[in-house]
Amino acid sequence: MDAKETVKEDLQDLIRHIPLLGFIVIKMDWSFDENVPTAGITKDFKLKINKEFMMGLEKKQRVAILKHEALHVAHRHFERLQDVQYPEVAEIAREISINQYIDDLPKGCITIDMFKLDKGLSLENYYKELVKTVKKNPMKISAKGDENPLKGDCEEMKKGVTTIGDSICKDAEAYSKSIGKDAGEYLEKVEIIPTNYKAKIKKFVGSQPSATKIKRTYSRRSKRFAHSPGVKKELELGDVIFGLDTSGSMDAKELGGSIDVAKKIRHLCNNLIMIQGDTQVTEIKKVQKNIKDLEIKGRGGTDLRPIVEKAKEFGYPKTPLVMFTDGEIWDYPSKKELKNSIWIFTNADCAKSFSQKRPGIDFAVVL
Repeated sequence: MDAKETVKEDLQDLIRHIPLLGFIVIKMDWSFDENVPTAGITKDFKLKINKEFMMGLEKKQRVAILKHEALHVAHRHFERLQDVQYPEVAEIAREISINQYIDDLPKGCITIDMFKLDKGLSLENYYKELVKTVKKNPMKISAKGDENPLKGDCEEMKKGVTTIGDSICKDAEAYSKSIGKDAGEYLEKVEIIPTNYKAKIKKFVGSQPSATKIKRTYSRRSKRFAHSPGVKKELELGDVIFGLDTSGSMDAKELGGSIDVAKKIRHLCNNLIMIQGDTQVTEIKKVQKNIKDLEIKGRGGTDLRPIVEKAKEFGYPKTPLVMFTDGEIWDYPSKKELKNSIWIFTNADCAKSFSQKRPGIDFAVVL
């Protein structure tokens, strides 16, 4: 039997055992590729496998590889832990979070046991636990990651079009249900929260109405009338309001993170108005493009409604509002009042609560 037929037989075993995962591999249209060290998923969700690597494994290990790659898609790693502070840690979190469901992995594949972590946590929680390890012993993380034969196998997938991954997941789930076999234990029972806050902000600010500014210029003079100016069209960026929670529950690290968010927004708009507040508005100022530090005003209780009310004086909701908070508050303004706003949280649990209380309002989490 040749290599391709061997893998097809392995895939049939996976389909019989876990139909959802086998279907995902089929939808990824797998093929051999000698340019891939072991196995990897491309940005258009194609599965590439190194033939020599695959044929050097036992049958149960080959099935484990197929299962591993399918789980990357099934657990939607293409849209989770995006724009995090430690991307190399996120990669390891993705690996161990799915390897806990797989037996017979090839030597060197990393597992939760290597880091003495509990079974059954979500991807995001594994990331948080690994970050703690990084701060104590950074070499331990890098060493384990370098030994992993499947290192970087889903790196390209994160750059792909999420609608492709979403379509594959939905089709696989429908197929699995149609034959009466639920993936059950192989899928996380958690609510997936968006962490790609940079992309969310860019999309949110970029989708706002903009104007075309006409400028007279002599850089392109009329050929017929030498002294007549040309016309140059420029896209005029709009303004954005940045609401910053400066209550006592926000620690120094979280407030420091707000500077990075402010920088990201500032380069996407003409003017950025920052409104700080706890139970009341404590400061209003324009943010400069070269912002490096921030003087925090407030540190009392938390009620972000005064910030939303003050934002109206600067054009909200026509002018977009970006709110930065840990979410440790009693309640939020009504959904109607939050029209044309996006909320960036530093606390994942509070973000989940917000999504349930104010469904439909865009949000993301900074991890």
